[in-house]
Amino acid sequence: MKELNELRKQIQAIDEEILQLFESRMQLVAKIKQIKKSENLSIENKQIEAQKKEILVSKIKDAKLKDLYSELLDKYLELSKKYQNK
Repeated sequence: MKELNELRKQIQAIDEEILQLFESRMQLVAKIKQIKKSENLSIENKQIEAQKKEILVSKIKDAKLKDLYSELLDKYLELSKKYQNK
């Protein structure tokens, strides 16, 4: 049980790091929104999204995680677009 609790603490620490990175990412998304708005650009750019996804997924070392990471990226992109549309 001690090992389980230690693993959970480690996951909690990682989750807190992810939270900080998420907030930083969304602050950048807000800046991108301002630029897109001022330049009258579309929020969505499927070509850039696909390129970004391909590059990042290719960096996953554990092949079993590629599909899951791809789903995570899809969610990040979905949330980014949702945030930009507010």
